[in-house]
Parts: sequence; C-alpha cells; structure tokens
Amino acid sequence: MNFTMVPYGNAQRNPRTGEITCQHGPDECTLNKAQNCAIYYGETVDVWWPFVLCTEDLTTGGVDSIARCADENPGLDTDTINTCYQGPEGDALLAQAGVVTDNLDPPHTGTPWIVLQGEPLADTSDITASVCEAYTGSPKPAACDAVVSSKPRVPQGQCYKQKSALAYAFPEA
Repeated sequence: MNFTMVPYGNAQRNPRTGEITCQHGPDECTLNKAQNCAIYYGETVDVWWPFVLCTEDLTTGGVDSIARCADENPGLDTDTINTCYQGPEGDALLAQAGVVTDNLDPPHTGTPWIVLQGEPLADTSDITASVCEAYTGSPKPAACDAVVSSKPRVPQGQCYKQKSALAYAFPEA
C-alpha cells in the first residue's frame, strides 16, 4: 500500500512574488514546513507519521509543539528539523508541496484531499475503514482487524478551495 502526504492544504502561491499564503495563516505554513521537513528527513512513514500526529494534536500540537514532537521521535533529529523548517530548505519543500498539490489528478477541491484507488474519498470520517474496505490483498493489514465496516460514520467537515474565497462546509448527516 502506498501512502503519500503532502502538507500544503489550500495554500496559495503569489505568481509574481512566489510568496505562499496559507488558508489558516502563518502558523499553518510553519507547521506545513515542519511536516514537509519531517517527511523529507524521516524518509519512511513509520518515522514521520508520529511527528505529524503529534503536531496536529488539537490539545498539545501547533507551532509550539514542533521541537517537542521531534524530540519525542527517535527517528528524527530535532536540530535538523528546526534548521530545515526555519530556513530556505523549509520554504523550498513547501513550494515543492504546492507544485504537487496544484498538479493532483483528480485536482483537489479542499482538505483533507484523500484519493483512494484513483477516486477522491467522499467520506473522511473513518479513513482506516475506507482503506480496509477497498483493500483487496490477503491478508488484510492488522489495522483492519478492529474495523467494523458497517458502523455509522459521523460526517466530517472539509475546507473547500474556491477561486475567489475559501469556505468550510459540513456534509449533510
């Protein structure tokens, strides 16, 4: 199974200056840079994914968590991550993430943007269940053992990308 994460979201790049503006402000850009650096230097999902989860935690994550989350991850060097996201390398990785995002097929319309077997995932309330339901290999990954595919899902909101404005919407329950 291939898993690719591109921390960029609904950011916009100014074509004249190259400056990137993130939908939710400078802190989102900082976190995107740090996560791109972790992906670059962590090399495998087993290394960088715990860092991403740590920085995305609603209660303890955020910009102030970057060094702590790197410290807690034995596969990442905190100084390397800090130097990367605070410097030109972080800027370059964020710009590269923008190129990848802008060239997605199918094109992304919002975040999270998850493509499973070539089709955008409409229901992101239980990504593990969606992956397990689509997985045709044998045996199924161990994470699928705990998935009950018939359980009711709570609709999740999506931040939509629009030409003139950005909007947040919840699917109807």
